[in-house]
Amino acid sequence: MKKTILFIAMATLCLFFKANAQLKYRQTIKNEAFVIGDKVPDLMFDSVYNHISKTLKLSDYKGKAIILDFWGTWCSTCLKYTPHMQEFQKKYGDRLAIILVDDARRDTEKILMDFLEKRKSEGREITLPILLKPKNTRIWFPHNVFPHYVWIGADQRIKAITGPDELKEENISRLIAGLNLHLPVKER
Repeated sequence: MKKTILFIAMATLCLFFKANAQLKYRQTIKNEAFVIGDKVPDLMFDSVYNHISKTLKLSDYKGKAIILDFWGTWCSTCLKYTPHMQEFQKKYGDRLAIILVDDARRDTEKILMDFLEKRKSEGREITLPILLKPKNTRIWFPHNVFPHYVWIGADQRIKAITGPDELKEENISRLIAGLNLHLPVKER
């Protein structure tokens, strides 16, 4: 009798852990768009520039608010806001991570490297981490027009999805403080 009860208990625990692991795995490889309020799993990216390594995980920024800044090297509006993003990063460095995401179809590694070198030689160096052509970002964070910003709180939940008009000191301060953001949602 004791062996039967022990066996049933062990089988139940195995099923629980297997189901829990499958749920976490499915959440990690979500193949649909994240929306405001969703918890973003620990996504990992390779092909990273301006970073201490060629890979980047969102957990590298645990406890920090994150802004994913989707842009392209050819996007004049994006480049207009890049100095402001660098200023915000400098001001809030220990509480904020701004990550540039270049998933533009026309940008390549050579185009990006030439672009960064030219900016540096002109005294307009971009120092923020840059993800080049990361997989699945257009599925997870759909957008058709640059710039596109995804605001993620320190709790790993998406707080806002905006265009550039919302990039204001007061909004970034609210994000860092963990307060609700009542910003208009950018339509892709």
